[in-house]
Amino acid sequence: MRPGRKGVVSAWGPMDGPLASMSAAMREKPPFLPAPTGKPPLGDPEIFRGEMEAAGFREVAVVEKAHPFTSPTLREFRE
Repeated sequence: MRPGRKGVVSAWGPMDGPLASMSAAMREKPPFLPAPTGKPPLGDPEIFRGEMEAAGFREVAVVEKAHPFTSPTLREFRE
């Protein structure tokens, strides 16, 4: 990025429902999905802002936008 330009960053919030179930199952069966390491997703706007400012970004604006994904069962999720 060049100085003075705008950028967009997105972060996945905590997963729940079918995606969380699928992720947990993939960590239990070979070939194993690696367990997450490091910091959790930047779901807290103030922490997100602080991380961006610590990285050198200025005039950071955090806009929360939810895109809910729901499916009553894993079977319906697969279909």
